[in-house]
Amino acid sequence: MATMTVPGNDSSRRRAIYLPSEVASYLRAASPVATWAPSSRQVYSWIRRGLLAPGFRHAPEVAIVVDFDDLVTGQAISLLRAAGISLRAIERAEEFFADLYGVDRPYAHRRFWTSGHDIFGELHDMLIAGTRGGQLAMPFMKELPPAIETGLAFDSKSGRPISWLPASHIELRPTMQSGQPCVSGTPILTTSIWRYARGSDTLGMVASRLGLDQAEVEAALAWEHARAYGKGARA
Repeated sequence: MATMTVPGNDSSRRRAIYLPSEVASYLRAASPVATWAPSSRQVYSWIRRGLLAPGFRHAPEVAIVVDFDDLVTGQAISLLRAAGISLRAIERAEEFFADLYGVDRPYAHRRFWTSGHDIFGELHDMLIAGTRGGQLAMPFMKELPPAIETGLAFDSKSGRPISWLPASHIELRPTMQSGQPCVSGTPILTTSIWRYARGSDTLGMVASRLGLDQAEVEAALAWEHARAYGKGARA
C-alpha cells in the first residue's frame, strides 16, 4: 500500500488514544508476515525503550496510553523488525532522522527504505543511511532498496499522518470513531460488523443491512479474526 499525501486542514492534530494491547492487536492484524507480529509484551518493551509514547517510558503499565502517531510508528517498527533489522539499529536510525528532519517520531512522518540491515531515508533526491550515521547511498541504489509500505496518508500542510489503511477495505483515522478500525471511507466499525455477523444468517444479509459490499464485510471479519487470533513469534 502506497504512502499518500492529501489536502487537509491539519485535523490530524486531534488525538486518538489506544491501549498498548490494542496497538498490538492492530499490528498483529496488519502484519504482512504470517509468522511474525508483535505481542503486547513487545509493544510495552518498545515503550520502555522510548520508541513509542516516550512520555510514558517510566509510567506504570496501567497508566500507559499511546496516540495515533505512536500507532503508525509501531507499524513501521513492525515492518522493520520483520525485515530482520534489530531494535538497536531502528533506535539509532530514528535518532538520526529525528535530528535530520526536525520531527519527533520520524517513522510516522516520512518514507523509508531498507537494504540488508540498513534503514534509508531521503535527502535531496538521494538515499541516506540512518543506521550508518548519514552515509549516502550510491545514486544507482535509489531504485533498489524496497520501501517500507506503511499504508499511511499524510496531511499536505502539516505533514502529519491522518489515515492508516493497514489492510484492504480497513481504515483507521484519528478524526473518525476515535481512531478505531472502520470500513474504509465509512464510520462503520469493524468490531460492530464482527458482533453483527455473529447473529445474522448470511454475510450478504449483513452487507445489505449496512449498505456495504460483501467484500467489505468479509475484509472486516478477516481483520477482526486476525486481531483476535494472530500470533507473534519473536521479540
